[in-house]
This record gives sequence, C-alpha cells and structure tokens, in this order.
Amino acid sequence: MSLLSNLFGYNRPGPGVRPDEPRKKGAARWFEILGRDLGSFFKAGLLALLGFLPFMLLLSLAIASHAVIFVIAAGVVGGALAMPQIVGMADTLLRSLRDEPGFWWVTYRRAWKRNWKGCLVPGMVCGLVIAGQLFTLFHLRPDNDNLLMLVVMLILGMALSVGLTFYIVPQLALLDLPFLQILKNSVLLFLGYLPRTAGAVAVQVVYWGAYLLFYPLTTLVLPFTNFWLPMSLTLMILYIPLDKSFHIEETICKMRAEDLAARSDAPAEAWPPAPAADPLPDAGQTDEPAGPETDEPAPAEADKTPEAPADEAPEASGDETAPRA
Repeated sequence: MSLLSNLFGYNRPGPGVRPDEPRKKGAARWFEILGRDLGSFFKAGLLALLGFLPFMLLLSLAIASHAVIFVIAAGVVGGALAMPQIVGMADTLLRSLRDEPGFWWVTYRRAWKRNWKGCLVPGMVCGLVIAGQLFTLFHLRPDNDNLLMLVVMLILGMALSVGLTFYIVPQLALLDLPFLQILKNSVLLFLGYLPRTAGAVAVQVVYWGAYLLFYPLTTLVLPFTNFWLPMSLTLMILYIPLDKSFHIEETICKMRAEDLAARSDAPAEAWPPAPAADPLPDAGQTDEPAGPETDEPAPAEADKTPEAPADEAPEASGDETAPRA
C-alpha cells in the first residue's frame, strides 16, 4: 500500500492538496485509491470470496453430476449467501471512490447488518439466472446444428445478466428501495449508459475469462485478487452514472452537514453543575411573615409560554430514495 503511494507520489511532502483540487481520472485515480485503501479492498474481497464458495461448490457439483437440482440449490442457497458479502465489498469500494474516511471494519459491519436482509431475494434471483446460464454453457453439445446461434445468445444473455447485476449491487448498498424498483433502475441505467456498461462488462469478461483460460494455475492467484480487482475497475467505470442518477455525494454531504448542525445546536451540559436547591420548608414553617388573607385569585404567571396548536405537525424531511451514509 505504501509502496504504491510512494511510487506514484501520493504521499510526497509538499504544499498539500488544495480544497478545490479536482480528482484524478482514469488509471491515476485507480492507483490513488488503490494505494490508500488496498488493505480494505483485500479484506472485503476475501470475505466476498468466502461467501461465494457455496455457490461455486454447488455449481461445480451440478456440472459434474448433470443434476438440475444442484443448479437450483446453487442459485437459491449460494446466491443468498454470497450477495450480502458482495454488497459489503461494494460499499467499501464506493466509500473509497467518494473519499469517505472511516475505519473499515466498523463501516463494513454496519453496512452488512443494514443490508443483509434486503440482499437475500436479489441474491437468489441473480444466482439462479447466472447458475442456469453457466450450467447451459457447459452442457452445449458440439454436434448441435444451431451451436453458433446458441453460443451467441448465451453470451449476450450472460453479458446482460452481469451488467444488470453490477447496477443492482450498488443500489442495494446505497438505497432503500423495493427489488422491482431496483431492477427497473438497473435496466434504465444499463441502456442509458451503454458505452460504460459495455466497458464494465468487458472488465468482468477479461478477468474471469483469463481465470478459466489458465485454470487451475489461477487458483493460486484468486485468494489475492479475488473479487476486489475486477469490481474496483467496474465500479470506477459505473460510478459517474450512479452519482449523476442518484446524487450520491451531494445527498450524503447534505445529510452529514445536517447531522453536524443538529449536534452543534444541542444544548451543552453546564460545568460545574449547579448546586442543589435547598429543601422546601414544611407546611406552616416559613421565615417570612404571612401576608394578609385575601379572596382575590393569584396573578397569572407572566413568563408562561403558550402551547403550540395541536393541529400543527412538524415538517417531514428526507427522501426515501436518498443514499445512506
């Protein structure tokens, strides 16, 4: 981590970074976040890989035994187990892309606890689709007359599935929306930013294609590059469309500013504390002479503030689709 930072000059002494310094772009930006947060990426990616193992084992068993029941098990069980860790890793990467400080394990654990229930159904759906496509790919017969057309259709279907998945995952990490709404947003983003979508899909195809091409040698490298390497490049490509569509950084900065303002407006406890009041005298025991008895009622308190009308409710603030800090 420090080697990359020293190599590319991100920690060199100097006048410092101006507050209005524009962010780097392209490879320089990727190496910048890599030099700063590589340890967090690796740990989050390793947890994602461990969560993905049931899916890989069940799918391998399905391909070896030609049994569809293991395909269903891989999609339902493996997908549900893998998605919370994948979303947790995406949350780590998205925080790095927006330069948000924090302790990795604290933010990862909080995001995982917040999102795991909402990840179960998307994980099952995405897992079933991807498991079915991979199972079909490994069972294509070479003597099929329509082999070329089937391969082309299958590749296009897998590209669509991968592209939609990498729009679904960031929304699960950032937004509180029903799955159907997330899926609709993913389709619109997929089509609206087609060149960036194609670039993100190409990164995944090259990475996993190289893994399959050099298998089993790549199993020695997978624990170190796991999922963080392709996903960091993929989310870098898709972050601009996501930020433009959901105003991620603007909304989160506004939420944090409101939170800080609310904390600063809270009354502080006085120190040292005020001394305790003297106990009230017993009834009939007082140091002052009793005044003349009168039948006039006591005057009303002048400093008593009027109560607010009952029909005035506090104004609601916030948006259900606002990104979560």
